[in-house]
Amino acid sequence: MTRALSRSLLAVYATVFAWGLAYGLVLPTISIRLDTAGHDSATIGAVVAVSALSVLFMAGKVPSLQARFGMVPITVACLLLQGLVFLTFIQVEHLFWWFVISFVWGLVNTVPWVITEVWINAVVPKGKRGRYMAIYAGLWGVGMALGPQVMLLVGAESNWPFYISALIYAACALAIFVGRAGAPEIEADRDSSTMRATFAMLWLMPILVLYAFAGGLAETVIYALMPIYAIDSGYGEAFGANLITAFAAGGIILQYGVGWLSDRFPPRHVMTFLLATGTLSALALPLAGAALWLAFLLAFVFGGMVMSVYTLAITLVGHGIARKHLSTAHALMVICYTAGG
Repeated sequence: MTRALSRSLLAVYATVFAWGLAYGLVLPTISIRLDTAGHDSATIGAVVAVSALSVLFMAGKVPSLQARFGMVPITVACLLLQGLVFLTFIQVEHLFWWFVISFVWGLVNTVPWVITEVWINAVVPKGKRGRYMAIYAGLWGVGMALGPQVMLLVGAESNWPFYISALIYAACALAIFVGRAGAPEIEADRDSSTMRATFAMLWLMPILVLYAFAGGLAETVIYALMPIYAIDSGYGEAFGANLITAFAAGGIILQYGVGWLSDRFPPRHVMTFLLATGTLSALALPLAGAALWLAFLLAFVFGGMVMSVYTLAITLVGHGIARKHLSTAHALMVICYTAGG
């Protein structure tokens, strides 16, 4: 691997980590701000959901943007624009503008999401793709986990979460610009009806699309319903929070091992193992009873399996999709993952 290529991958990895950190920092801050302003939980959830809806709207347009402006310029521009969006949150008071800015946040954030996946799949050799994709997913997870801790340090009532996130995105833009020499050269599809071209990819990779949908669905269900499961089982909120932590830790720690397996063995066999082990651990979780250590262990394994499904699915995209269609394929994967969520 050349020095330029290594530098470009480091830039992408730094961007993904910082992106996860900013995401984990800003999301709870927005929720706390809205709660302090007197809005109910349904309204807060709707504001957050709007950013996910905008991903569905935007992802299919990324290939045409990449074809028109180039991979590096559009990524740098969106990272800088995202920093400005974070600063705009500071000025928001009326609920209507919370919805508007949250929607814009999702739009702008979708572009780096799709392009970083394409970038790694395009430059990494086939025999190492699983491990490199696992590092990608693991760094995002670590950043996401650290974000709330940073929020606790600076205080959600201050403007520092938004200032820090804006600086993080500016640093990401600089990193991508510095690593531009190693960016892959991809002649993306210039078809004007990009959304139609994106959904046409369904016929080329229907099973991978199903994996992406299932990964988004399972992760969101766990994060949303694990506390309710714990309360209904009589274990309390703290137990539910600890189960989520164990789930997330499994998703971070076991990622690389799954990536290594997918590089050594047929990836579809590894996917079967993930789905089977995830199913068994989920079915066993309610049987753990008062053995809390066993519940945490099962949640850890379940998280590692479930959160590796999407990572392995996007790795398989690189194995079977032509280089010129990578942007379109990853746009569809992002759409399906978000729809599942």
